[in-house]
Amino acid sequence: MSEPFSVAPGIGPYTPVSVGGTGTTTKIFPNLLANTSGIPSAFGSGSPAPTLPGACATVQIRGTGEYEQQAISVSASGYLFVHGTSPTINFLFQQGTSLTSGSNTTMATLTSVQSLTTNANYPWAFSCRVQADSVSGVMQIYSAVFVCNGVSGACTLTDLTGVNLTTTNYSFVMGVTFGVSDATNKAFLSQFSLTVA
Repeated sequence: MSEPFSVAPGIGPYTPVSVGGTGTTTKIFPNLLANTSGIPSAFGSGSPAPTLPGACATVQIRGTGEYEQQAISVSASGYLFVHGTSPTINFLFQQGTSLTSGSNTTMATLTSVQSLTTNANYPWAFSCRVQADSVSGVMQIYSAVFVCNGVSGACTLTDLTGVNLTTTNYSFVMGVTFGVSDATNKAFLSQFSLTVA
């Protein structure tokens, strides 16, 4: 497998991004580096810390034509903590750049929520492949797998239409929905990348 061509900036095993807290609406993972104005600069005192555009942790297929008709692997992983009575989770892979899930287009989600034991940590991973061409205008998603604590969940997949990889960039985000509202719920994203399969 080749090296990733798009990696969510700043995210890694020692620097995961997180979402959580109360509420049962989908929470999109944020961009760790989006608001760095208060962080000391690595470029010396008095130098502004660099900021990256966008509030979400995103990966992107550039609209230059180089990924036209190519099979692209998507990888995301991390861990989560759930609390509350009979907690459940659902994950979403979406095309878009908004922290508001309803403003993005869902391409993959669990067909049914996954039930977990309360007051516990769990590893999770998501992978799929996407492939598109500008002639058909379709970006298809296939081979999607979501695993949490060793349990695979079936995914509902939705292709994109009106796609043109020769002129338009396509960004993607990950989100999680906690089925039980609890202040201690937390999900971490430690990897999010795209690789030519």
